Amino acid sequence: MDKIVIKKPDDYYLNLNISCNIKEDNDSIIKNYLINDSKCKGKSEHLFLNNNAIEVVLNDLHFTKNVEYEYKLNYINYEILYCIEGMLTCGNSNDNSFCAAQAGDIKFIKNDSTTRWEKFDKSKKWKSISICFNQDLILQFYKQNSETKEISFIDIDKQIDNIMSDITQPEIKVAFYQIFTHSRYLNSLCRNIYIQSKALEIISLLLQYKNYNSSSNQSKSKYTLYNDDICKINQVRYLLEKNYVKPLTISQLSNIVGISTSKLKAGFKNYCGITIYGYVRDIRMQKAYKYLLDGNMNVIEAANLVGYSNPSHFSSAFKKIFGINPSNISNKLEKKI
Repeated sequence: MDKIVIKKPDDYYLNLNISCNIKEDNDSIIKNYLINDSKCKGKSEHLFLNNNAIEVVLNDLHFTKNVEYEYKLNYINYEILYCIEGMLTCGNSNDNSFCAAQAGDIKFIKNDSTTRWEKFDKSKKWKSISICFNQDLILQFYKQNSETKEISFIDIDKQIDNIMSDITQPEIKVAFYQIFTHSRYLNSLCRNIYIQSKALEIISLLLQYKNYNSSSNQSKSKYTLYNDDICKINQVRYLLEKNYVKPLTISQLSNIVGISTSKLKAGFKNYCGITIYGYVRDIRMQKAYKYLLDGNMNVIEAANLVGYSNPSHFSSAFKKIFGINPSNISNKLEKKI
């Protein structure tokens, strides 16, 4: 396996055969990397926005060798990673922890001075979108949302996990999907504005979610979740994502993974920040949004396809999540056509 050591972000492509095109204006810098190397081929676009406070990275790569990156930053960097295709395995060398991101996953990652690694397998494509941001942006958010207005980086670290954690909010998934689908059809100026607005939307949704979870810690389940419990809850998530049209009952899920129904319900909400039924609803809404956005079906067809036999129930659930009626999306698409 080829190993690349990173000391700063630009080193990511240092040991690869690349060409780089850089565009600058008053508000942004865009670096387009074209990679043609024995280890990896493809392209990677980096957009630096808000005076470099935000970096959006769009990867479309194909690894021809097993590659491992090792990195250790001299500053704190936060990343929201959306995996479109492929799989990434990553971990922390200090405590030997590791986890993986695969197609459809959204992960929150905090990078700092600890030594970390990530691995890509040969003959695998890697398509992803990452939104990276610094502590100043988070500090500004928490100052705006704190009653005392007195908050420090130390306080922030207490509220934000120093691990890779799953993000399951449907609004965030939809915003990432919109970047992936819409941005390719816009001209360069509109595209930059659009991606910047979506990046800010995703960051604000994430920070609001983490702020809420932090402030409500005392009201969480009394159950302690061990590694085995978390593995079982992740198994349940997989089953729900595969069977969202006709979901299994909580009793069936508990029997399959081997956990009591009470601990499953409480543990799932504790770990995922949402009930099991709420999780299924959010998956359905995310899928329905995609179907409507693709423009290949009407509201009733999309509702039926995600498991709703009653269109009015579907429309109510959709509006509750996204703030608009599903017919609004269909009507806009019809007008464009």
